[in-house]
Amino acid sequence: MIRLRLLTLVLVASGLARPADAGPISLFNTGVNASGTILAGGSSDPHWTIVSGTGINTPQAAVVVNDQSGLGLYTQDSISRWIWVNAAGTGAINTRTTFA
Repeated sequence: MIRLRLLTLVLVASGLARPADAGPISLFNTGVNASGTILAGGSSDPHWTIVSGTGINTPQAAVVVNDQSGLGLYTQDSISRWIWVNAAGTGAINTRTTFA
């Protein structure tokens, strides 16, 4: 036990043992490409995946919602779009997403 502590102390003092540096993670808005440009409704979002939900047994691509219902169910803005399991924004509930 003493030898292990001494070895650890020597490695830390010599600079050989260093904390891991994970680096920054790029996190994208939903419904955009790698440049941040809005994707068209019905497009697959390259950064997000639907991993679970009602009727979802395996991870699947998140799809950019195209709100053509005229009801304004999915308010869009200039920097992101809603994503869902389909372009209509209908179907599965209680979904969970993850980013790539």
